[in-house]
Amino acid sequence: NILKKVEIKYQNWKKIISHVKKKSKKIDIICCVYETESLNFCIKNNIRNFKIHSSDVGNIDFLKEVGKNATRIDLSIGGCTKKEIYKAITILKKYKKCKIWLMYGIQLFPTDPKKVNLSLAKRIAKKFKLRLGYQDHSNFDYNGYALPAAAIGNGIDIIEKHVTDENKKNRIDGESAIEIKNFKSFV
Repeated sequence: NILKKVEIKYQNWKKIISHVKKKSKKIDIICCVYETESLNFCIKNNIRNFKIHSSDVGNIDFLKEVGKNATRIDLSIGGCTKKEIYKAITILKKYKKCKIWLMYGIQLFPTDPKKVNLSLAKRIAKKFKLRLGYQDHSNFDYNGYALPAAAIGNGIDIIEKHVTDENKKNRIDGESAIEIKNFKSFV
């Protein structure tokens, strides 16, 4: 019920996609897909860049379906075992037209800075010769600036940052998102 309240309907997504494409040809739209319905919607709307949530890293059939249709996959690996990650990468690497980025992030909202350990993700990315991103779920205080900066200093290529209109503890991702008014100073 909570997610239904914040869910954006497909007809509104079409408007958003159209608006973004009109504004810039340089913006890559990357959609987080969780099941075949959302994947097919993206394909119909000429979106070929996908994020696969770490909860789907073990969903072999879905990985294959996304891999067949993707030009880029951001593969979330937070909370996954090495074995799960290796298997998913092996499957996705079979699709030669598809670039794979590993997206590392701690699945705590907000993330405790003491639990961030980029070395494992860096070793996996190096082993498979993949680019590495950091999914920042840190608090909207000093850590929300420091942890992404530290990740960049450690050779991370991309930062995923959650943005909200207002930080409230009772909202989805509110504790781990930066307010729009602070985003410019974050960048």
